[in-house]
Amino acid sequence: MRFLCLHGMGTNSRIFEAQTAAIRYGLGSLHTYEYVDGALPTAMAPGVGIISGLEDEYLQSLYEKYAATATAGQDKQFPRHITIFDSAPSTNFRVSKAVAFFTVNLSPIQRIIAAPFLYLAAAGWTLVLWLRLTADIQTRSCNHHNRRDLVSEARRTYIYTDTDAIVHPDDVEQHAREAEKAGYTVRREKFVASGHVSHSRKDATRYWGIVTSTWDGSYPAN
Repeated sequence: MRFLCLHGMGTNSRIFEAQTAAIRYGLGSLHTYEYVDGALPTAMAPGVGIISGLEDEYLQSLYEKYAATATAGQDKQFPRHITIFDSAPSTNFRVSKAVAFFTVNLSPIQRIIAAPFLYLAAAGWTLVLWLRLTADIQTRSCNHHNRRDLVSEARRTYIYTDTDAIVHPDDVEQHAREAEKAGYTVRREKFVASGHVSHSRKDATRYWGIVTSTWDGSYPAN
């Protein structure tokens, strides 16, 4: 397998744009490139890239910047690839999930102390979104994955669980349905009783079998 692995993507707008331009240069020659911790791209064997390890907002920025750096005659779509969503995306802001996200690495005592403040903050943010006082960045970021004008994709797989404390399975399934409506080839793989991004620890054989079959296309969409 050959991967396009993006690590250390800058949050500064100018840096991100420069990094995206470098990615465009590499992918433009139909090669898969590796961009590691701010270093220049290193050529690898020709192949299709998988983007992994990026939050939704970074992927959104990548798609937008990739389109923005297109010059005359260049395609604005991010090149054809496959996508594997592991415990993602979270399409709707939920108070309980937000609190779980911010307390995941806290001790039980720390969680008890922090919980009231986090619930209050999350409830306040829910009100802000309901009053439309700010843009719903989370929803906007998720929608970018299903924009055919920005994303050229061979197929995608959603790996998720019914016991994720951070991402609700209904959100993942909703996003998958929207992807199908947009014309993407979708596969769903739902694990039972595995945690957030813990599916490979639950069943490594199944997990890596899913990754392999997504890569080579040897599975039916569902």
